[in-house]
Amino acid sequence: MKELTTYNASENLAVANPFGNDYRESGIGAVQAASHELAEMQAQIYLAKQFPRDQREASERILTACQRPGLANVAVYSYARGGTNISGPSIRLAEEIARNWGNLECGWNELERNEDSSKLRAFAWDKETNVLKTLFFYVPHYRTTKQGRKRISDERDLYELLANQAARRMRNCILALIPGDVIDAAVEQCQKTMVTHVDISPESIKKLVDAFAGFGVTKAQIEKRIQRRIDAIAPAQFVRMREIYTSLNDGMSVPEDWFEAETAKEESNETTNPAATSATESLKTALNGQKRTYKTRKAKVDTNYHGESSDAPNTVIPSNSADNSTTTNPSDVPIGLEDEVRRSIAQAQTREELEILVAQINDLELPNETKDGLLHFVDDRAEMIG
Repeated sequence: MKELTTYNASENLAVANPFGNDYRESGIGAVQAASHELAEMQAQIYLAKQFPRDQREASERILTACQRPGLANVAVYSYARGGTNISGPSIRLAEEIARNWGNLECGWNELERNEDSSKLRAFAWDKETNVLKTLFFYVPHYRTTKQGRKRISDERDLYELLANQAARRMRNCILALIPGDVIDAAVEQCQKTMVTHVDISPESIKKLVDAFAGFGVTKAQIEKRIQRRIDAIAPAQFVRMREIYTSLNDGMSVPEDWFEAETAKEESNETTNPAATSATESLKTALNGQKRTYKTRKAKVDTNYHGESSDAPNTVIPSNSADNSTTTNPSDVPIGLEDEVRRSIAQAQTREELEILVAQINDLELPNETKDGLLHFVDDRAEMIG
């Protein structure tokens, strides 16, 4: 009885553990959770073995998906490294490839969060071959701005930052498990789809300009890169600009990698390149003169069509203006649009300037025979430049 009394007394004096006293119960719970997860993984592997992928069929599904313009437009990114443009499958294309390849699971999760950073894990798991690709990395809770590093405190902004960084690693994990020739075929099919279904209507061009404006890229910077006005952009250039936008949107590059910074004169629509001025200013005047009365000039000019000295007057193309139709003074003869274009071609010094002029010639309201003659003159000038 004494022993029992002593035992009861010590039990009454004991202080309760705030975390609970039954350690065996929490240990059993952890073992059960681990056993459940292990059983689930084993079931997934078993099902993958029972229904293996048909690689030929999977490749066909991937190529069929790449024929959709909506996917092709965001499927390829591009960035500059060491003076070379590098392109590859974007995050969206990698996810589509994984979905159609089959028996492959991918994702990411946040393992731990500190005051200034988070530790994340991105993975891709081929259940059929039981190959697992995993990447662990840290993401600082800061965003670099023009005013310096800015700490991210909003939970939604932080999640978007983590998701963006994790998606790039997850793409690398997916591509590490997919055969390289399958990826190359998918990228090639996406590029063909973009060229075939490219829409360069004014609405699409406006959407492109507005999309780049979100990254601080102006219309003038885009035109400087493509070396022509934005409304004269070629289909291949439009596709290229989409790849650059995808690269910026995926965080693979920054605008400074693709576009030159604007100077004060460029922002005020003034040209700073003397060579470009000599080759294009006359044509700009001609384009404005197409809507208004052509300005009169003296018949004697400094250069003829081939850039050589001559005293012969330029060929006159009559204007629709009544003032020009009554011109009688031989010293004031209206210069036609064709003459303005030929003068600009003769003054061009580089092939890049000639390419700009070709794009502008195609937009002019001139007969096809006149345009063909101007384009032949461009070819002759290109041979002279070499």
